[in-house]
Order: sequence, then C-alpha cells, then structure tokens
Amino acid sequence: MALVTRNTKGGVVHWVVMRWQGEQIWERAGKDRREAERLDARRKKEIAARTYQPPKTARALTLQQYAESVMAVRQVRSIADERRWLERHVYTRPWFANRRLDEIGSEDVERLVDELRAEGRLKDKSIGNLVGVLHLVFEKAIRAKRIPAPNPASLPRGTLKRARAKEPEIFAPVEIRLLTRHAKILWPIRALNALCLLAGLR
Repeated sequence: MALVTRNTKGGVVHWVVMRWQGEQIWERAGKDRREAERLDARRKKEIAARTYQPPKTARALTLQQYAESVMAVRQVRSIADERRWLERHVYTRPWFANRRLDEIGSEDVERLVDELRAEGRLKDKSIGNLVGVLHLVFEKAIRAKRIPAPNPASLPRGTLKRARAKEPEIFAPVEIRLLTRHAKILWPIRALNALCLLAGLR
C-alpha cells in the first residue's frame, strides 16, 4: 500500500493505493495529508483482517494513475530522473496520460515518440530512456493482469537511434610508443598504459 499525491487544478489530492485479491485499487483520500494517512492505516488493518470491501464502482486506472503507483514504491537510484521524465513528457499530455491503461496500444507510444522528436528538446537516447520507463510500467501492468501482452512500449527495432554522437578517438602508433616507453612516465603508469592499449580498454 502507498499514498500517492497528485497536483490538480483544485489543489493537492491524496490517494490510497492498495492491492486486494490481486487487484490494484485507488481510493481518493482528499486533500488533508493526515486524513489520508489515517485512511491508509485503516485500509491496511482491514486488508490484514480480511474485512476490507472495495467500492462498488471502482473506476479504471489511467496511465498516469498506474505509473504514479509504480513510482511510489519503486526503489532505484534513478527514481528521481524517472519521475521527472514522466512528469515533464507524459503527464503533460492528457491524450496519453489520461487514457485508460487497457486502451493504450503501441501506436500511442509511437505517437508520443513522434511528438517528442518534433519538439526537438530530447535526442533519441533520452526518448529511449523515457520509453524504457514506460516499458517497465506496462510490464508491471501485464504481470498484474491489468492489460494483456504484448507490451505497448516495445517499439520496432531501429525506431530509436542510440549511436554515439562521434566515434571515440584512436591513438596513433607514435602516441602509443610515447605512452608505453617515454622515460618521463613512471614505469607502473607505462605498464598500465600498455595493458589498457593492448587490451583495447577505454
């Protein structure tokens, strides 16, 4: 279970996100953080005691809601970057972020890529990082049986180019001799240079 906070036009709104009988359920907890925390604690006790009953009219999750629930419990070093990518480039597109999770197809992810390219703010490598986060979100949804396979963020090979901007420089033979034989370079450094150059390390 987790508390998820969303910024709306009417102000901050808290949601209690929980799992019940294999399903993920969102319950609006209002604008008061303490009330939301108390509701979260109650729901935890009810689920543990097997007395919890979900609302009769549970609405389908949108991509943004499900992505926020995934990010709320995800623990990786890059979590701040992942949240920022979603907030800047996904949640700002209502046609995509507010769609029902089970209605999104690969054509929607391809449209997102086309829009990001047209804007020109992100290069293919950065777009690829964003699509990677979406792939993770959809993969979790597939495992939770919220959407069917295949993953809509699995783009055709070659859609995004991740090639280096330029080829790394290669040492000339004269430079290699200097790095491995020059008397002014300490012998341990010369030995290390030789090892790196002969092994092709960078």
